[in-house]
Amino acid sequence: MEDNNCDMLQFGFYSVDLNGKIFQEFCQPDFKTESRRESFKYFSERAAWYSVWSKVYKRSLFENIGWPPNKTAADYCLSAQTFSRAERFININKIFYYYVKNPESITQVEFKNKSRKDDLIMSYDFVINFTAKNFPEFLPEALLRKIVIMQHVFTSYLKLNCDKLERKEILNQTSKLMREDYNRLKAELKKQGRKPENYNLKTSFHAWMSANVPRLYEFYLNARMKLHELTGI
Repeated sequence: MEDNNCDMLQFGFYSVDLNGKIFQEFCQPDFKTESRRESFKYFSERAAWYSVWSKVYKRSLFENIGWPPNKTAADYCLSAQTFSRAERFININKIFYYYVKNPESITQVEFKNKSRKDDLIMSYDFVINFTAKNFPEFLPEALLRKIVIMQHVFTSYLKLNCDKLERKEILNQTSKLMREDYNRLKAELKKQGRKPENYNLKTSFHAWMSANVPRLYEFYLNARMKLHELTGI
């Protein structure tokens, strides 16, 4: 970090099982930024890894930031805050880390519980509000990320261990949140002039996503496909 005079450095990693077998590789091309806005743009538009362990930081980036105690899903909101402070961010196309995916870990086990999902939604709402306050030009990207994650949350709620009435109420509430975020995203795109005048949800919205945030668009389509398979929506 000293050689490159950077505030944050990101590296690649392998995902491995409990036996050390590699089943996934994560690595991105060399990239660097020269301003806080460029760093946050990278965070907003790309599939930046939100894990705090895939980076090396200057200690000053963590001064006076945080996440409510006893809450999970902290990486996303912490990443938003640190990227917003990094004048110089560097991604190197090298792998330095082995991430062991443990089926009994807190990130795997607790995601099966509603409280874990509620924390996840709160984290995405935090980033939306943080973005609106500090980098409002990237608010559509923050909203889109929440729409993507909400589709995954919706499908996981279908598997909750609760009675049908409770599950129906939860799904109705989740659907309402998804519609609200979708409408807010359309309104924000119109406000920023980032879409054709004659807006059409099935064409203009998808054209904007594929042109401006292709990695996010891929995640969005995969989530939509899974949601449709399970619910027919």
